[in-house]
Amino acid sequence: FVQLIMGDKSEAATNAGGEGTAKYVVVKFIDSETSNEVHFRLGLGTRMGRAKEEYAKRTKVPVNYLRFLFDGLSVNDGDTPTSLKMEDDDVVNVDVVKCDANAGGDEYAEHFKLKFVGQDSLKGKTLLFILKNMKVSMGELKQDYADKIRVDVRTLGFLFHGCRINNSDSPAKLQIEKYDVVHVYQQQNITGGNGATSPNSNSRGRNDKIINLMFIDKDSWNSATNHLTRVTCYPVKYGSRLRGVKKRFADSLAADAKSLRFLRDGCRVGDDETPRRKKYEDEEVITVSRVTCFLCETCEI
Repeated sequence: FVQLIMGDKSEAATNAGGEGTAKYVVVKFIDSETSNEVHFRLGLGTRMGRAKEEYAKRTKVPVNYLRFLFDGLSVNDGDTPTSLKMEDDDVVNVDVVKCDANAGGDEYAEHFKLKFVGQDSLKGKTLLFILKNMKVSMGELKQDYADKIRVDVRTLGFLFHGCRINNSDSPAKLQIEKYDVVHVYQQQNITGGNGATSPNSNSRGRNDKIINLMFIDKDSWNSATNHLTRVTCYPVKYGSRLRGVKKRFADSLAADAKSLRFLRDGCRVGDDETPRRKKYEDEEVITVSRVTCFLCETCEI
């Protein structure tokens, strides 16, 4: 346990005297691998770059190996407790990104940065991964993501450009480039370790089997951040008509269900279709588009 006061003496004196508004916060810096903690008392205007330098001195880790994460987002050196809206006892997660011992200079600049953006129930769970090996399996990255946000890895799925990513895929195989984004969604139902029924269990009737369908709102693309802002996972009974799912999705958008079109592989999906009839598999991807003309249900746009 280490406590370090950062900030000018007038700030410390104000806090010690109990007068005025507090001008510092006590923040916990926790190593993601070892769970070791260092507590810093930071002035509200203290740059996080300075905190990183002090952390490096205390832990004897090169400062260029350190990456700070707060609420799942990368912390920049120019950020401050004020800009990050930190409060007492907030936690900053510290990742140590090691470079090759035989590499010259700061190799970090050459590392590939891949952003994983949580969708729907994982909104706000955005993590930045630093990759040295483009052939690392996406299954390994999925496990790392699950460990960091403390969820069961079996509930997670990855999407890239609207297509489902398999665990055996790699960034190289997917031809992922700089600034690309992987979307992460969470399934609603999985096989539990306490005897819970699997979604594909034979004990259910064929029409009662539940699969997870991914619905991607293609109109939610944000060109500024280069990623989709709405990817939703719904558990659907195998024999259920998709009309009900469309209504549920429309309600989440505060839109008229008749203004939505479901597409799979570019082909329109009817409201009365069922996953069984269309032979959908678990984690099938449905693209949702919006139309401006919906005078009748048979109107083609």
